[in-house]
This record gives sequence, C-alpha cells and structure tokens, in this order.
Amino acid sequence: MVESDPQGEHVPVGADARRWNTVQFERTVLVVARTLTSTVWGLDFLDEVLADPRVQIVFTVEDQSPSAFHRGASDLLEMVEAPVISWAQAVSRRFDLAICSSHRGSLTQLNAPLLIGLHGAGIGKPSALPDAGLLRRTPTTAIGEAPALTTAIAHSEQTPYFAHPEAPQRPRSVDVQVVGDPLLDRLAASEMLREQYRSELGLRDDQLLIVLSSTWGRHSLMSNCSELATRLTAELPADHYRVAFVLHPNIWIGHGGWQVRAWLRRERAAGVLIVPPWRNAWRSCVVASDAVIHDHGSVGLYAAALGRPTLHVVHDTGDMLAGSAIAELTRLSPRLRLDRPLLPQVSGAIDEYQADQYRDATSRVSGAPGQALALHRDLIYRLLRLDPPPWPARVLAVDPPPEQMPLIHSHQVVTDARADGTVGVQRFPAVTPHPPAPPPPRYEHSFVSRHLVSAVSEPNVALSRSAAIVVGKSPALSGQQLLARFPGCALVVEPWSTPAATVHWRGGESFALQPASSNRANDPAVAASALYGLVTAGHPVGADLRLNVELSGSRQTWLVRRDGIRPAMPR
Repeated sequence: MVESDPQGEHVPVGADARRWNTVQFERTVLVVARTLTSTVWGLDFLDEVLADPRVQIVFTVEDQSPSAFHRGASDLLEMVEAPVISWAQAVSRRFDLAICSSHRGSLTQLNAPLLIGLHGAGIGKPSALPDAGLLRRTPTTAIGEAPALTTAIAHSEQTPYFAHPEAPQRPRSVDVQVVGDPLLDRLAASEMLREQYRSELGLRDDQLLIVLSSTWGRHSLMSNCSELATRLTAELPADHYRVAFVLHPNIWIGHGGWQVRAWLRRERAAGVLIVPPWRNAWRSCVVASDAVIHDHGSVGLYAAALGRPTLHVVHDTGDMLAGSAIAELTRLSPRLRLDRPLLPQVSGAIDEYQADQYRDATSRVSGAPGQALALHRDLIYRLLRLDPPPWPARVLAVDPPPEQMPLIHSHQVVTDARADGTVGVQRFPAVTPHPPAPPPPRYEHSFVSRHLVSAVSEPNVALSRSAAIVVGKSPALSGQQLLARFPGCALVVEPWSTPAATVHWRGGESFALQPASSNRANDPAVAASALYGLVTAGHPVGADLRLNVELSGSRQTWLVRRDGIRPAMPR
C-alpha cells in the first residue's frame, strides 16, 4: 500500500506525480472554488477552452478564509468528479496559472499568476466589488511575461472598479481584459433549442412559462415574498400559464435542500417547478420562458438580454450598485405590485413588451457578444505561454431541463355556461390557500359556477373525496366501482389512450367524450368540467351533443356520444 503524500495527493500534481501520471502534461492550472455559483463559472467553459492534454486542471476549496457557502463548491466538484487537492497543498506548490471567479479569500497566498473572472451578469451588488486588499497585494509570483494579477471582465464599463483603491486616478494597478460573458453567449446560442426545452418541460405551444427568480439574502424575493409563487398559481389560469421558481444556490446550500423543498411543498403540489440548483437547470428554463419576475439577481438581467419581458420585485435598492446594469434594468422594467391583481400585470408586461425595451441595461452585460469563449481562450493561453490548439472553442447550447413541470392532481374549476351552449373553463390548482372566487359573468344570460376536479392518483385524499369530478383509471376498479369509491363525486372520467374518455354519471348512463379535431390542449377532464357546468346551469343535454368549450382563449369542440343521455343533476 502506498503511503499518503504528506503534501497532499500523489496525482496529478504531487511531488512525484510524473511517476504516476498517464498523461505527461506541460502546464498546471489551479481553479479556486469558493461557492457553487463561482465554481460553475469555471466549469462552464474551462473544459471546452482547455481541452488540451498539455494542460492539467486541478481544483481546491479554500478552508483558511472559506465562504459561508463553501459546501456547495465541494459538493459540486465531487458530483462532476473533478480532481481536488487541499488548500494546504495548493499554497505549497507552484502553478502556471490560478483561476478564480471571486476576489475574496486568501488568494494572495497562491504561488501563481492569478486570473480572476466575474460570475454573474457583471457587477451589480456591493458584495461583488473587488477586495481592496487583493488590489494592493498582488500574488507572490509572476512567471515569465504573465502579470501577477489579471481580471477578466465582461464589459469595459466595469473597468473603474479595478483602479487601485488608494490612487483611483492613476493607471489601473491590475491587468484588466474585456472578454465578454461566456454564459450569455451560451444562452443566446440556446435560443435555437427553445422549442425543444419547452417540449421537455412538458409545455404546450399555447402555454406561457413564467419564471420566478430569487437571489439570496434578506433583501431577496424569497425572503420578502416567498408566497408569490403560490399567488401566481392562484391567479393565473393553469391551462395558459405555468410557473417555475429559480432560487439562488446559496439558499439551497445555506438552508439545506430538504428544508427548501419542505418550504415549497405546497407550491410544487400547485404545479410549480422548483428548479434544482444542480446542472444549471435555470438556464434552459429562462430560454423556455415567456416572462421572468426577478429581484436584483443576475437571472433577470440574463433574461432581459435574451429579449424576455421582465417584471421586478426589488425590496431594497441599496443592495444594488447605483448605475449598474441590474439597477438600470430595475428602472426600465415594470414593477410587480403585490397589492394588486397579478394576472393583468403579467399579461400586460408580455403584451406590451417591445424589442430593445431594456437595451440601455442589457447592452452592458457583454462587451464582446458571441466572442467570449474565443477571448477567454486567447487570454488563458497567453498567460500559460502556450500556443492554442488548432481547433476553435465551441459555443454550446445549455443542457436541457432535467425534469418536467409537476403534474397538478386537483383543480378548482370555474365554468361560464352561456346561452349559446358554449362553456368557458378556467382551472386553478386546488392546493392554493385562497382559490379564486367565480368571476362575474362575461356574457349576458350566462351562469358561472365552480367545482373541484381531482385525479384518482391525488395523494391528498381529502381533496379527491370531496371532488365533484374524479379523473383516471384504476387497474382493479370499473368506472361504476370508482363512483362507489368516491361517493362525493357526480361523475367519473376514464381517459382512453387518445384524448377521449368514457364518462360515468352518478344515477345516469355512461357515454363517450371525443374531440372533434386534433388539439394538443384537448383534455377530457376539461370537457367533462364544461359538461358539468352546462348541466349545473340547467341546459338540456340530449344525445350526440356537440359541446363547445372555450379554454384560455382557444376553442374546442367535443362530441358527446350515447343515445338517450339523461345525466342526473349534481347534488
């Protein structure tokens, strides 16, 4: 058995590493990981930029002056199987280049030229400003022609932040290079796959995805209005709007994933996708989105740069740097007023959005659109004193969504039965604490009512027991037996493999519901609710009925087939 190297790992950069290494590389690069978000910045492009057997990359997590959220960095590195060395080993040996996306910590102890990038969309918060001590005390060693400290920024407007703190008017004390934003370039390239991401999320073409985004800390959206996701599902009809909630990784790391999921359990039951912090799932959600509601974090700025309508919920402007791009976006985008109904504000922001509406803010996210990867590669190879490999760096689309939108097992359904026989249907998740009251009739001589629809698979059996309509099949029970199992329901809907179903009325006959034309929004549960609303309003229902349904602004026609149908009135 080989004894442990007193300086750390034997491979790939131990004192006798050449004895054990398979690939005999020429340069070593150390990546300093402090938090999950700052580590993602490097993982996002280094494997593409440095896909070169001449270069070995190793990672370290600082434990001398660690971030409060350092555990996220450690977990991520373990997940991606990155080679990790201890901080003690990192500061005890020499590297050809050290890379970090934070100015915090004990970086001056490293024996290497240092390259610092910025994670997130520029510098928007006071906490993102460079550490004055680091600007005064550059790392101990410059190798060859590489400067001791190089800062890679996305836009030239960020340059003044890196002037020497004691002599801001003199030439900058560090080498500052404008290299654009590689994440923005990847998001822009991903627009080609927007329809694929939406399909993998389970969205229909006629559905709008609203992404809710919270940064971390006491001034964040999650801290000040955590109930917003629930309110959105209570006020936005579920057949037209779906909601995804993106929380900053520091929330997950700081409070624990189990706790976050427990806090948002009701939201998930209402069909909200709680976007996990791993695999950068928020990115494909933003590409798939139709609007984004944000605070002072980077997600809103990236969404605006992609051309998405945004609304902001900012509770303390003091947490933003005056004149920053995110502060400018807050000025330009509408504010979501929580003391007013949400639906007209969300739909208004989408309908009234104009291209380049946020240009004064989004044009400052990157000073080199589409060129960030090439510029990063040129800079890194220059610092390493190597010629870049002959192949170009590829700008790759972001990963697809790791999961679909959650199923909504129960709906509060509002029906509007009109004199011409058309029935308007609006559905809302039944788990919201304050289900919407039936709206006033939109049409003369119409009848508005509300009822509960639950799936057979509804885990909250208290809901399915009180539902007027139960939807689904049981492998062991017939439709009539399901009526007996759920004595509170008026009808049971047994879907077929196609968008059609058999409907069993309590005290009446069974009949078939079939769509008259193909439509991705066809759902026999919707048609059953429309029929239920029609009967509740006292409309006569005969054989071979053509049922006209209006759902989220679109119209469907369903055929009700069975001679002599005389459904019993619901109790």
